[in-house]
Amino acid sequence: MINLIYIAMSLVYVFSISLPLHSGTLTVGDKSSYKDLQSAINAAQNGDIVNIETGTYLIAETIKITGRKNLSIIGQGKVVYFVTSRDSYFISILDSTNININNIVASHNPEILSCGSGVARAKNSDYVTFLANEFNGCGTIGID
Repeated sequence: MINLIYIAMSLVYVFSISLPLHSGTLTVGDKSSYKDLQSAINAAQNGDIVNIETGTYLIAETIKITGRKNLSIIGQGKVVYFVTSRDSYFISILDSTNININNIVASHNPEILSCGSGVARAKNSDYVTFLANEFNGCGTIGID
């Protein structure tokens, strides 16, 4: 009987940490509330979806997702990011769980002849999914 209670409590715990506590949608784009992806990520709550409108975006610094749960970032249409700094990633995911990055093209600016980092990285994170993306890194570095 005690084992059955323990199993039931464990299942409740597992399901409670995997379900989003909040589910809002934020939009990034020229005519949207958020002009850049980092601002939308900073404003997002666990469980939110960040949609990025069709367009080409330039970024100089790594976009950071730290300590988040159940966050999705989805390109709507053709979304292209060029990283203008040779030592920055497009995105860095740290200490996070259940992060989804979908439908984004990202690479270092083609005008940079060499660079010192990849395009995406995930460290100390679980259940990070990259789906239908195109990441073009430097040499053999793309996702690390």
